[in-house]
Amino acid sequence: MQNLLNSRKYFQATKILREFRMHAYVADIPEFKACLTMLKNWEPYILNAFICPYSNGFTEGINNTIKVIKRIAYGYRNFDNFRRRILHTLQT
Repeated sequence: MQNLLNSRKYFQATKILREFRMHAYVADIPEFKACLTMLKNWEPYILNAFICPYSNGFTEGINNTIKVIKRIAYGYRNFDNFRRRILHTLQT
């Protein structure tokens, strides 16, 4: 079975994903039922990654870092200190 992440084209990825779903369904493993449902529901969105090479992963990572700093730094007395902490963390 081929690796989905190594696929370069949408149609190849579609074929590999559907083959995986078929093999997992035939295996009849109870733990796979939720996974198969998720893959079926999210299939168009998963396969869109092969059409559009862009991702918002970098932005989501920065947002997560800022949220963690905000949670840890609860109680900063002014916004400038909070802003400096974010900029310092993102530079390193």
